[in-house]
Amino acid sequence: MNRSKEVKIYGHSNLFYWWPVWLLGFVLAFLSWKDGSRSVIVPQDFSTIHKDANGAVVVVTPRGTAPVEGRLERVSRSKNLGILYVLTLLIVVTITNVPLRGWASAVAVCVILLVYVVFAWQDWWGKVGEWFLLLSIHMNVGFYMFFSLTLLIIWLLVFLVFDRFSYWRVGPGEITHEFAFGKQVSYTTEGMAFEKVRNDPFRHWIIGLGSGDLVIHPAQKGGAQADDLAIHNVLFVGAKKRRINELIAKHESAA
Repeated sequence: MNRSKEVKIYGHSNLFYWWPVWLLGFVLAFLSWKDGSRSVIVPQDFSTIHKDANGAVVVVTPRGTAPVEGRLERVSRSKNLGILYVLTLLIVVTITNVPLRGWASAVAVCVILLVYVVFAWQDWWGKVGEWFLLLSIHMNVGFYMFFSLTLLIIWLLVFLVFDRFSYWRVGPGEITHEFAFGKQVSYTTEGMAFEKVRNDPFRHWIIGLGSGDLVIHPAQKGGAQADDLAIHNVLFVGAKKRRINELIAKHESAA
């Protein structure tokens, strides 16, 4: 096969769709650092906590002042940052493990965005946080940076290294499945059909950056239909499919 006239196709794992989690983590780390607020842990045997006449929570230290042990961690005063991060994490986990096809995905995305926007616009997140104490979520800069940096490293290793252990080469008249450790499986493209599948708007369009699945339908032989070959989570799948069709058309016209 002429390597200069071929298309390489890499399929990716669902971890590819986790980029919003580490990207948002870095953004929230910067916002928490810029906020300038600090958090401190007060030991139970050192102080008591109660509300004053105005309803504000105060810390009473009978033994007067004392040095704070450890570092004062930078943290944002806003509850919304932690809530946003947890919601984003839960949404990505759900979408990447429970695929929603077609209109089901579009409806789910619209409902999620509508609920979040309405709650933020009406300033209801603070009230919800008061009703459900678990929604009062504060994460320090160290958490955001450690979690996001670790996830980014794993994401890069999977996206740039492990996902490339297996790929496809499509050229004039032949398609080959290459493996990192020397194995090859080749098929003729005669009678093959290539289908672009983008039926999950959330994964393929919103966080997939135009990705999709490429399904290869082999030719029928002897009246029997061979099993389809699916390459999942292909970036720029539309451009890849157009290039493949051009190669096959040129090969068939030359033949």
